[in-house]
Formats: sequence, structure tokens, C-alpha cells
Amino acid sequence: MEEEKELQKKLLLKLHQFSYQMEQMHLPEYVAYLQSPARMLWINFLVGIARGVGIGIGATVIAALILYFLSKLVTVPLIGKFVAEIIRIVHIYLHQ
Repeated sequence: MEEEKELQKKLLLKLHQFSYQMEQMHLPEYVAYLQSPARMLWINFLVGIARGVGIGIGATVIAALILYFLSKLVTVPLIGKFVAEIIRIVHIYLHQ
């Protein structure tokens, strides 16, 4: 009888832990999200726009850093003319 009560307590504790974990997963909201195709499309559209903007900003920063370091290499005789030409082309493109 005592073992049965101990087993019930353990089972009840596990049930509470499971219940808490299910609440933390926000499962009802996720199921509602999956059952609404229009909402799912809208959220995925917004996520796609955010990713696109992030990629654009990141690529711009990386390109600016590359151009900055290339401009420091202009004094190197072998590749100086090549780098200067790239910088000239970029400046012309930016000022159009």
C-alpha cells in the first residue's frame, strides 16, 4: 500500500512537470498557427522581408569593410592600380 502511494506521488509529480513543460511550449498557440494558412503566410512573408533587409544591411557593411581595406592597399605597387580602378568604379556607380 505504501509503495502504491509513493508511486502515485511520483506519477503526479511527473504529470505536473509534463503539464508545465507543455505550457512552456505554447502548444495551443502553435496549433492555432498551423490551422490558419493565411496567418502562416503573413508571418512567413514578414520573416522573409526581415531576412532580406538583414542580408542587404550585412552585405553592405561587409562590402564597405572590404573596400576600406582595399583602399589601404592602394599603396602596394602590384595591385594598387587594380584596387584604385575598383574604387573608382564604385565611386562612379555610387554618384550616379
